[in-house]
Amino acid sequence: MSDPIRPGATGVRRAQPEAVGPSKLPAQRGTRAMRDRSPEILRRRRIAAVLLLVGTLLLTGTVVFFLSRDDTPPPKPPAPDFAGPAGPELVFHVADGEGNALIGEHLVEQKVVESKAAFLDAGLTSINPGYYVLPTHIPAALALSKLTEKGKKEVVGYLSVAGSRALDGTTTTTGKRTPAIYDIIAEASCVKLNDDEHCVSAGDLRATAQNATLDELGVPAWAQEGVSGFPEGVSRDRRLEGLIVGDMNFDPQADPLTILRYLISSTAAQYESLGLLDGAKALGWTPYQTLVGASLIEREVVFPEDLPKVARVMLNRLAANQPLQFDSTINYVLDKQEVGTSDSDRKNPTLWNTYVRPGLTPSPICSPSYAAIKAMLKPADGKWLYFVTVDDKGTTLFSDTYEEHLANVEKAKENGFIPREN
Repeated sequence: MSDPIRPGATGVRRAQPEAVGPSKLPAQRGTRAMRDRSPEILRRRRIAAVLLLVGTLLLTGTVVFFLSRDDTPPPKPPAPDFAGPAGPELVFHVADGEGNALIGEHLVEQKVVESKAAFLDAGLTSINPGYYVLPTHIPAALALSKLTEKGKKEVVGYLSVAGSRALDGTTTTTGKRTPAIYDIIAEASCVKLNDDEHCVSAGDLRATAQNATLDELGVPAWAQEGVSGFPEGVSRDRRLEGLIVGDMNFDPQADPLTILRYLISSTAAQYESLGLLDGAKALGWTPYQTLVGASLIEREVVFPEDLPKVARVMLNRLAANQPLQFDSTINYVLDKQEVGTSDSDRKNPTLWNTYVRPGLTPSPICSPSYAAIKAMLKPADGKWLYFVTVDDKGTTLFSDTYEEHLANVEKAKENGFIPREN
């Protein structure tokens, strides 16, 4: 059926306008579902799926491989180690600064342990320097135990000389005998090896101190003039007074001269490290005079905190040209030590009697402690000229005037510390 002709039309049918724009595009190839099924897309997807499957299989296999493999190295064979029985004993030396590795090497050299590796495998710990009695051919763990246990009998050649000790022994007012330094050294030298004990005798040490030269004995240059001027007629073994103090390790198998030289040299090095040489110059004294002064104050008080005050009293009295009047100097030549000396003792004109002789004594009266050396090098500030210990606790009172001093002496008598004279 034809379209009706509109009013005013010519009667001819009007042509429809051509489509423009999108209507000109090529016809679409179908829906998305149809496109996804195209051969090219399907081929690509199959390739991707195969690659994913292969990658998954490779990854799974790698994980299974690493989980199943055993990377633990085979156990290290044990280091060669003695199993016993123990061999002959010897004295083994651990020097200052030696670590476990070097100690292990020395143990192997002396056939104490079989290998350094076994010693290091036994454990790494600090080993104190010193001399030890050790059996040979022992397990490394046992060697380490003997070198590290506290209070062990294996330690030999250990010397401890406290300040105030003297080369000769004395008897105190309580009747107790104070051992001589020579006796202490002799005891420390005793070594028992394979049931055979060896000791250096105190007599051999004394003879060596008397007869050897100062260079042979290791007397430091700053002390040689003072030591060489030791008074004639006095036992020469006392000329080394003040030159051995402190804690030291020495070779107990050495001869008396080697032992004394080591102890004297070590003590001198310690004194010098405290500033003795430069400190003596500041005082206007020689190092040996400073050593003498330190020995005097060492014997005068009980508590180290009083030492700088006593040093100041000494310097004040010397500056005032007053005699020191230290009872400790009188006691030095007596076999029996007295807290309060008698009138007859104070009148005895020995070279160490500071009641009748001015200035310092000709030599130390004991081995001064490091604290006494420090006190001499740095005395306290004060005007004190007198001091006295007033009780058996060691309480010491200081005073500027003689009147104050007499009052303090009376306190000591009231306490029964100083006997009243009849």
